[in-house]
Amino acid sequence: MFASQAVFRYGVPYMGLYARLWAENAVLYNLKGISYPHQKTVHVATKGGKVGNDKSVKTAAKKNKVALKRGQRFRLKAKAVPDSKKLKVRRHRGMAYESSNPKVAKISNKGVIKAVGKGTCHVYAYTQNGVFAKVKVTVK
Repeated sequence: MFASQAVFRYGVPYMGLYARLWAENAVLYNLKGISYPHQKTVHVATKGGKVGNDKSVKTAAKKNKVALKRGQRFRLKAKAVPDSKKLKVRRHRGMAYESSNPKVAKISNKGVIKAVGKGTCHVYAYTQNGVFAKVKVTVK
Protein backbone atom coordinates (compact mmCIF):
# COMPACT_ATOMS: atom_id res chain seq x y z
CA MET A 1 0.00 0.00 0.00
CA PHE A 2 1.08 3.57 -0.64
CA ALA A 3 -0.13 6.63 1.26
CA SER A 4 0.42 10.34 1.00
CA GLN A 5 3.43 11.59 2.97
CA ALA A 6 1.17 14.21 4.58
CA VAL A 7 -0.57 11.39 6.45
CA PHE A 8 2.50 9.38 7.44
CA ARG A 9 5.45 10.94 9.22
CA TYR A 10 8.47 8.72 9.87
CA GLY A 11 6.34 5.63 9.20
CA VAL A 12 3.73 6.49 11.87
CA PRO A 13 0.25 7.75 10.89
CA TYR A 14 -0.99 11.01 12.38
CA MET A 15 -3.92 10.57 14.74
CA GLY A 16 -7.38 11.48 13.48
CA LEU A 17 -6.55 12.05 9.82
CA TYR A 18 -8.31 10.80 6.75
CA ALA A 19 -6.09 8.96 4.27
CA ARG A 20 -6.47 8.04 0.63
CA LEU A 21 -4.56 4.83 -0.11
CA TRP A 22 -3.85 2.95 -3.31
CA ALA A 23 -3.24 -0.76 -3.73
CA GLU A 24 -0.31 -0.38 -6.12
CA ASN A 25 0.83 -3.97 -6.53
CA ALA A 26 -2.57 -5.59 -6.98
CA VAL A 27 -2.68 -8.04 -9.89
CA LEU A 28 -5.84 -9.59 -11.34
CA TYR A 29 -6.18 -12.43 -13.83
CA ASN A 30 -8.70 -12.63 -16.65
CA LEU A 31 -10.47 -15.82 -17.76
CA LYS A 32 -7.52 -16.88 -19.94
CA GLY A 33 -5.09 -16.61 -16.99
CA ILE A 34 -3.38 -13.47 -18.29
CA SER A 35 -2.46 -11.05 -15.52
CA TYR A 36 -2.99 -7.30 -15.68
CA PRO A 37 -2.41 -4.54 -13.12
CA HIS A 38 -5.48 -3.35 -11.24
CA GLN A 39 -5.68 -0.37 -8.93
CA LYS A 40 -8.37 0.48 -6.38
CA THR A 41 -8.54 3.67 -4.32
CA VAL A 42 -9.44 3.25 -0.65
CA HIS A 43 -10.40 6.05 1.76
CA VAL A 44 -9.58 5.22 5.40
CA ALA A 45 -9.72 7.24 8.63
CA THR A 46 -7.02 6.75 11.27
CA LYS A 47 -8.04 6.15 14.89
CA GLY A 48 -8.22 8.94 17.41
CA GLY A 49 -10.12 11.50 15.37
CA LYS A 50 -13.68 12.66 14.79
CA VAL A 51 -14.32 10.40 11.79
CA GLY A 52 -14.69 6.63 11.56
CA ASN A 53 -14.83 3.81 9.03
CA ASP A 54 -17.37 1.22 7.93
CA LYS A 55 -17.12 -2.21 9.55
CA SER A 56 -19.38 -4.26 7.27
CA VAL A 57 -21.86 -4.24 4.38
CA LYS A 58 -25.41 -5.60 4.62
CA THR A 59 -27.36 -6.68 1.53
CA ALA A 60 -31.05 -7.33 0.98
CA ALA A 61 -30.33 -10.62 -0.86
CA LYS A 62 -31.45 -13.69 1.14
CA LYS A 63 -28.36 -15.54 2.43
CA ASN A 64 -26.33 -13.46 -0.05
CA LYS A 65 -27.58 -15.58 -2.98
CA VAL A 66 -29.56 -14.55 -6.07
CA ALA A 67 -31.03 -16.86 -8.75
CA LEU A 68 -32.01 -15.28 -12.08
CA LYS A 69 -33.04 -16.30 -15.58
CA ARG A 70 -31.31 -14.92 -18.67
CA GLY A 71 -32.32 -11.31 -19.31
CA GLN A 72 -33.78 -10.84 -15.84
CA ARG A 73 -32.73 -7.94 -13.59
CA PHE A 74 -32.36 -7.65 -9.81
CA ARG A 75 -31.73 -4.51 -7.72
CA LEU A 76 -29.08 -5.31 -5.11
CA LYS A 77 -29.64 -3.06 -2.12
CA ALA A 78 -26.48 -2.73 -0.06
CA LYS A 79 -25.90 -0.60 3.02
CA ALA A 80 -22.66 0.21 4.83
CA VAL A 81 -22.66 -0.35 8.60
CA PRO A 82 -20.43 2.16 10.46
CA ASP A 83 -17.82 1.12 13.01
CA SER A 84 -19.25 3.34 15.73
CA LYS A 85 -22.46 5.29 16.24
CA LYS A 86 -20.46 8.12 17.84
CA LEU A 87 -18.15 8.76 14.87
CA LYS A 88 -19.34 10.00 11.48
CA VAL A 89 -18.06 8.40 8.29
CA ARG A 90 -17.01 10.89 5.62
CA ARG A 91 -18.47 9.81 2.30
CA HIS A 92 -16.30 10.48 -0.74
CA ARG A 93 -18.24 8.09 -2.93
CA GLY A 94 -21.20 5.77 -2.65
CA MET A 95 -21.30 2.01 -2.70
CA ALA A 96 -19.32 0.47 -5.57
CA TYR A 97 -20.26 -2.77 -7.35
CA GLU A 98 -18.25 -5.29 -9.34
CA SER A 99 -18.94 -8.65 -11.01
CA SER A 100 -16.44 -11.52 -11.01
CA ASN A 101 -17.66 -12.65 -14.46
CA PRO A 102 -19.42 -10.08 -16.71
CA LYS A 103 -20.28 -12.87 -19.20
CA VAL A 104 -22.66 -14.35 -16.62
CA ALA A 105 -23.96 -11.21 -14.84
CA LYS A 106 -23.28 -7.51 -15.24
CA ILE A 107 -23.88 -4.95 -12.51
CA SER A 108 -24.45 -1.22 -12.90
CA ASN A 109 -23.10 1.59 -10.72
CA LYS A 110 -26.52 1.73 -9.04
CA GLY A 111 -26.51 -1.97 -8.10
CA VAL A 112 -28.78 -3.41 -10.80
CA ILE A 113 -27.70 -6.95 -11.71
CA LYS A 114 -28.49 -8.09 -15.26
CA ALA A 115 -28.32 -11.81 -16.06
CA VAL A 116 -26.40 -12.23 -19.34
CA GLY A 117 -25.52 -15.92 -19.75
CA LYS A 118 -25.74 -19.27 -17.98
CA GLY A 119 -23.40 -19.89 -15.08
CA THR A 120 -22.41 -18.72 -11.62
CA CYS A 121 -20.46 -15.68 -10.53
CA HIS A 122 -20.05 -13.40 -7.55
CA VAL A 123 -21.04 -9.75 -7.26
CA TYR A 124 -19.19 -7.58 -4.77
CA ALA A 125 -20.62 -4.49 -3.09
CA TYR A 126 -17.85 -2.55 -1.40
CA THR A 127 -17.51 0.66 0.57
CA GLN A 128 -14.95 3.41 0.21
CA ASN A 129 -12.67 1.85 2.85
CA GLY A 130 -12.59 -1.55 1.13
CA VAL A 131 -15.09 -3.50 3.26
CA PHE A 132 -17.28 -5.67 1.01
CA ALA A 133 -20.17 -8.11 0.81
CA LYS A 134 -20.06 -11.02 -1.63
CA VAL A 135 -23.28 -12.17 -3.31
CA LYS A 136 -23.47 -15.41 -5.31
CA VAL A 137 -25.41 -15.00 -8.56
CA THR A 138 -26.70 -18.05 -10.43
CA VAL A 139 -28.10 -17.63 -13.94
CA LYS A 140 -30.22 -20.45 -15.40
